[in-house]
Amino acid sequence: MKKWTKGEIILPDLLIALAFVYIVPFLMMILGSFKAQSQAAMFNLELPKQWLISNYAHVLESGKILRGYLNSAIITIPVTVLSVLFGAVAGVVISRRNDRVTRGLYYYFIFGLTLTLQIASIFFLLKVLNIYGTFFSVICIFISLRIPFTVMTFYSFVKGVPRDIDEAAIIDGCNFWQMMFHVLLPVLKPIVVINIVITAIDVWNIL
Repeated sequence: MKKWTKGEIILPDLLIALAFVYIVPFLMMILGSFKAQSQAAMFNLELPKQWLISNYAHVLESGKILRGYLNSAIITIPVTVLSVLFGAVAGVVISRRNDRVTRGLYYYFIFGLTLTLQIASIFFLLKVLNIYGTFFSVICIFISLRIPFTVMTFYSFVKGVPRDIDEAAIIDGCNFWQMMFHVLLPVLKPIVVINIVITAIDVWNIL
């Protein structure tokens, strides 16, 4: 018969306690959404005295939640697609070409990771371009914020992909774009998925 160590006995209890730390607030939120305002203000796990489904209808109508989700999707989807696409192409080119220009571009993108959002200059630029207050301006801002990280991750990942794959594709008659989309991107699926998830979550949370 196996003897249980103290660590093996205590660990499940700690994990259960940790789960409650996350579950209890979530349950309070769910139960509170069905309560009257006075009962919800108590922030406890007591069941609602009266289950008010109308709370959700009120939020959807007055809070314009659906419109908010639509606006978030309109911005998040193109930002995710374009930043991953541009970052992938830039990362591949910079990693495959070892010259002064591409090294300079790489450090330029890396430097972008350390910069903070310059509100005043961006506001002035959007006003000059006459795109202030449009979806397009917000999409451009988010793409510029995500590109440095995307380029860095693709650059690092492509460094581990053998150049023989590129050479074989060129010998078979592929141009750059065919090699990019039909040869390299299938190999880069892990980093593509990672960037899609991180970018989509980051942009959606900010919105």
